[in-house]
Amino acid sequence: MISLPALVLAGAVGACTPTAPAGQAYGETPAPTVSVGTSDGRSLVEAIESPASPPMAAAASVEAKPLNSDWLLESGEREVISPDDDFTAHELPKVATPSDEAPLRLEVGSPVTPTQADVVVFDELDASGVPLDEGREIHCLQSDDCSIEYSSDGISMVVPLDQDSAVVVLHLYYAVVPSGGAAGVDVETNYASYGWKVS
Repeated sequence: MISLPALVLAGAVGACTPTAPAGQAYGETPAPTVSVGTSDGRSLVEAIESPASPPMAAAASVEAKPLNSDWLLESGEREVISPDDDFTAHELPKVATPSDEAPLRLEVGSPVTPTQADVVVFDELDASGVPLDEGREIHCLQSDDCSIEYSSDGISMVVPLDQDSAVVVLHLYYAVVPSGGAAGVDVETNYASYGWKVS
């Protein structure tokens, strides 16, 4: 049985070339690849930007702090945050079950566009709050399933959910060049995940 931390935790992401894998996989999902171009047509150099720290995120206006993050600080050190081993979905912030009239809206409190934004939806939990299914993944920046709005305050994504959805996890990745590194040569990834329980 896979615990919730195992599904949201990511290992430290090392430096890579623009065409190499960006880091370790988390759970059963492969890590993203940093490519020369982005989905919106910008070059890699133009796309390399990241908030100074993991941004706040909200689902249906319910804020959540990062469940887990691996972030390159301005000092050059990486700050890693992870939940306790016994953490379960019952401890996640709760949001109401969405409907056609009120779909789930995810908001990221930074105007910087992530390199990748993935949403994983779990439909079943056991009595201990551990997901029983592998989850359904939506690559929001590359998928027509997400409706995205950009503003000076941040990014908003409307995500389709079924009535029986139980947990929503948001994974954010930002490409970043370490201090002193040449753009497009030594690229690292900042990562953060957030979760909500649908009830």
